[in-house]
Amino acid sequence: MSLDVARAALVSLNKAAEAARANMPRPTRASRLAWVPRWSWLDGEALRTDAEIQVAVGEFQVARARAIVARLIAEEL
Repeated sequence: MSLDVARAALVSLNKAAEAARANMPRPTRASRLAWVPRWSWLDGEALRTDAEIQVAVGEFQVARARAIVARLIAEEL
């Protein structure tokens, strides 16, 4: 994977993680008084966790691509 592609993917992954965090259900006074399905909270938590894992993988890919570029530059000297 090229460095530019990895960086572009990381930007998108960070936006997806931010969206997942923003879409997490927040407890309100009304929801505390009424029955709130636990699965709705768990689903949001699963989406957020998956997005954060994807960001970590994206950061690794950027670091890997950077290391490959640095190695190629060093070998050419």
